[in-house]
Amino acid sequence: TTGSGNDTVDLGASDGAVDTYVFAASDTANGQDVVSNFEGGTDKIDVSAFSSSKVEISGTPDITTTNGTVYYVTTSTAGAADAGQSVGAAFVINLSANWSDNNAASWIVLTDNNSSAVYEFNDTAASADGVQAGELTLLATMDGLVGFDEILVATP
Repeated sequence: TTGSGNDTVDLGASDGAVDTYVFAASDTANGQDVVSNFEGGTDKIDVSAFSSSKVEISGTPDITTTNGTVYYVTTSTAGAADAGQSVGAAFVINLSANWSDNNAASWIVLTDNNSSAVYEFNDTAASADGVQAGELTLLATMDGLVGFDEILVATP
């Protein structure tokens, strides 16, 4: 299943079937979709159009943004992954790691207490270190929790 931009995509009510939401290669092709009935532990998101690697962030590591990488960040902060919360998302993402600027385009999957969001992150060396709200473009929100193993990347 995929949206063509600013769509609401219903994956079906708790049917136990594996549904896969497929992202396009660019933020303009994706728009800002709302994915409903995402079943954590069952459904998948496919980011293979723009990534062949993913990194699960735990602790507070030093990260230099790498082109084409999907970074997976979890938080218990309610609402951090909700639509339109890029300032809150940037705050939480910055708490997850020590980000160094690198003029790179990557993606961030942010999972909060009850939902998930996927952002394109256009890291610019001109900005202050860390993730700035203006560097994030929301691609989609899901009403369920996306797990690290539920992110499908391209096979290198």
